[in-house]
Amino acid sequence: MVTGEEYLDRIIRERPKFVNWVNKVLQSHQTPVLNKFRIYCDLHDSFHSELNKWLKYAFDKRVQKLEVNLSHHGPIYNESRHGPNFYRIPITESYVFPSTIFAQRSWNSLKELILRHVLVSGSAVECLLYNCNNLESLAVHCSEDLTSLKVCGPSIALQHLEIRFCPLDTIIISDVNLISLKIGKTRALVLKNAPKLVHIGILSCNHIVEDFVCKLSCHFSKLELLSLILDPNQARGFDRKLPQQPALKQLSLQLVLVQVERMFGLTSFFRVSPNLEKFVFKRLKICGDNWSCNLDTVTVEAAVTNEARRAIGVRSIASAFLRRQKGSGFAAFSNSPLFDDTRKQFKEGVARFAQEHIAPHASTIDKTNYFPKEVNLWKLMGDFGLHGITVPEEYGGLGLGYVEHCIAMEEISRASGSVALSYGAHSNLCINQLVRNGTIVQKEKYLPKVSEHVGALAMSEPNAGSDVVSMKCRADRVEGGYVLNGNKMWCTNGPVAQTLVVYAKTDTVARSKGITAFIIEKGMPGFSTAQKLDKLGMRGSDTCELVFENCFVPEENVLGQEGKGVYVMMSGLDLERLVLAGGPLGLMQACLDIVLPYIRQREQFGRPIGEFQLIQGKIADMYTSLQSSRSYVYSVAMDCDNGKVDPKDCAGVILCSAERATQVALQAIQCLGGNGYINEYATGRLLRDAKLYEIGAGTSEIRRLIIGRELLRE
Repeated sequence: MVTGEEYLDRIIRERPKFVNWVNKVLQSHQTPVLNKFRIYCDLHDSFHSELNKWLKYAFDKRVQKLEVNLSHHGPIYNESRHGPNFYRIPITESYVFPSTIFAQRSWNSLKELILRHVLVSGSAVECLLYNCNNLESLAVHCSEDLTSLKVCGPSIALQHLEIRFCPLDTIIISDVNLISLKIGKTRALVLKNAPKLVHIGILSCNHIVEDFVCKLSCHFSKLELLSLILDPNQARGFDRKLPQQPALKQLSLQLVLVQVERMFGLTSFFRVSPNLEKFVFKRLKICGDNWSCNLDTVTVEAAVTNEARRAIGVRSIASAFLRRQKGSGFAAFSNSPLFDDTRKQFKEGVARFAQEHIAPHASTIDKTNYFPKEVNLWKLMGDFGLHGITVPEEYGGLGLGYVEHCIAMEEISRASGSVALSYGAHSNLCINQLVRNGTIVQKEKYLPKVSEHVGALAMSEPNAGSDVVSMKCRADRVEGGYVLNGNKMWCTNGPVAQTLVVYAKTDTVARSKGITAFIIEKGMPGFSTAQKLDKLGMRGSDTCELVFENCFVPEENVLGQEGKGVYVMMSGLDLERLVLAGGPLGLMQACLDIVLPYIRQREQFGRPIGEFQLIQGKIADMYTSLQSSRSYVYSVAMDCDNGKVDPKDCAGVILCSAERATQVALQAIQCLGGNGYINEYATGRLLRDAKLYEIGAGTSEIRRLIIGRELLRE
């Protein structure tokens, strides 16, 4: 007995031998057992004359799957008309698919039919569908006769329909139990009453896509997979046009060529369905104010939980952005074993952004003590999605953790210490406090503005630095709110901030238990800023004194509870120290970025100075200082992401990284010798910037006090 597998495996490469074998089988009394049957006809010989015999044989043997391919051996390319990937076969009238064999009587056994490069008309397909009562799957590829098709009626068993490379003018599908539909090159599509449809693919049908998409939510409530090809005009704002599909799990958009203003804004497609697990973009153009890149493919696999989806979008798109930008000469030091692949990709993406859009302005910022006017760095960082790293997705943030926040702080510091300090004061000292302690109303009011407004935190006073609970700024209770009077000192972002978290005494006798946190808005009567301070380092990061003279603050602007401000302050300080510890890491990396090329090129005594062991010892110390600090910072950040916030380690990471950053900057100056002491090189700026981290967010002495106190308590 001949099995179906023998028929399936014997491909017609030795045609005469195979035909003789088939004829022998047909003439014998053996009964083949067939589930699948393939017919390949070479158009360049006489084998096509056997087609009817093959079809009749397949019919008689009640095969369940039939594939007819009339171009197995010699497809002819017509690149001028169809492009390099399109087959055009010169089929004459004699090759028309003999649909009469299906009209003779029902072919009840046939469940799947594939026709490739076969001339078959719409009427022939309709006849086939009505006479093959159990046909569940039909695929027609490259049939130039198929110009119209009507698939209607509950009697049709068809569940999967695919029509590609056929010049369809119209296709009408209604009252059927289709599960999946894939069509291409169709000018008009009428699709209604297909309640079981879960997979739709519309390819090379740009003019019908938008009308079709508008009807999605009305007719296809069970849709799980949607694939579309869009032209640039249709793709603009497509995330807003696409209606919500609650059941949708996969979305694929191809040939998009659309400009997306926010690199991470693509994650807005997650709003289409709460169950979306994967979306694929092909040929996508992403652009911003001063940068752009083209992506061949971006594939985002979503996690099970909603909270992780934006994070995955960020990491995947940042990774694709990097792959397109290789070869720029920028060296990425992101080989830390602490990071998984997605965090490495995120780190490299932020590094690329910072080096391209922040680093070129670092020297000018230091010299002028101002951010550049020709480019809005705040807006650039906001458009890139950096301001709201720890802000939940429902408020417009990325919903990431402190590891990613430290990564961003490190890479921005690597480009410019002053920009990073202002960024940290906004994203962590202000915004993160609102995330952790704000009411729902406060979050809804302030958090969606994180990419537009600048934030700040005011805690210290002229006579209350390390002893912050001795503050004198007073908040007197009045009807409907409080009246603030007093001064705040050393407020980073003070001159430019629109939203500030300010601490004041609501009970001047209770010391720490009398402190309350308030949300202050720029423009409140009685609130003003004094002259900008001229600092040694971190120049351009605006710092000033805040002045409150009978400033009324409404009661709803209390952050946390009255008298509980010290809890808001101290718990915030732990995380502030952690995130700011990423700054010294970036400064140390920037020192290595300068020193390593220099010692390879600078020659003394007839050879590069990097070959001298004393210089090698210095860069070894610089490197180990960076890597040990980096390991400490990110291990503590991971603990904080897991809910384990330890005050002694939060103080320890910034103590360790800050003091090492100062020493690394001094070593960098020493490696450059006289060049390190002139302002043409950035080493002097890096030293001045690094020193700030031994003072701000609690001096090194206060950090040691905290660590020692916590160890004694244990």
